[in-house]
Amino acid sequence: MQIAQKLYEKHIILSAIRPPTVPQNQSRLRLTISASHTQEDLNFVITELIKLL
Repeated sequence: MQIAQKLYEKHIILSAIRPPTVPQNQSRLRLTISASHTQEDLNFVITELIKLL
């Protein structure tokens, strides 16, 4: 949830998937990409994820 919040503050919206949707200790982030995203958009998201992970 902390990573999702920090990304949201940078205008990156993704879902934090938590139990009971996924097994305990297996929470994950879900990112949806569409045709309207540019290569620059994707690079920005990747860079920010690397910083946080």
